[in-house]
Amino acid sequence: MTAHCERGDEYVVGQLAHTYKYEGGGAAVLGSIQPQPIENALDGTVPLEKIAAAIKPIDNHFAHTRLLALENTINGRVLPERYVREAVALAHGHGLSEHHSDTHPGIPPPAHMRAIPKHRRAIPPSLIWPVFTPA
Repeated sequence: MTAHCERGDEYVVGQLAHTYKYEGGGAAVLGSIQPQPIENALDGTVPLEKIAAAIKPIDNHFAHTRLLALENTINGRVLPERYVREAVALAHGHGLSEHHSDTHPGIPPPAHMRAIPKHRRAIPPSLIWPVFTPA
């Protein structure tokens, strides 16, 4: 997150996303980056109209929306390729960066995620080498 945002910025993220729900508020605590969580739809996507509505206008009264954070899977379901492309286009149309998180070690990302440059995806360091792995 800190590669995309400055202190006081915000990122738009689904409420079920690992980067929001399971990292102990790391973006806020360590990066001073405010999350703008949005309820995920049943299929794991974050509705595009809700993403668009969450993007703040340029105004000193608001945190500057800089980033859309997407997971490659939510509840074990891979986000549809078309959705990812539309969400990224929406983000870019509003001048936002995008962050794609591969949160399942050992499971290769779907083809449409592999096409995203590595510097645009992230694997949390704690998940790269799990402490307890089956023999």
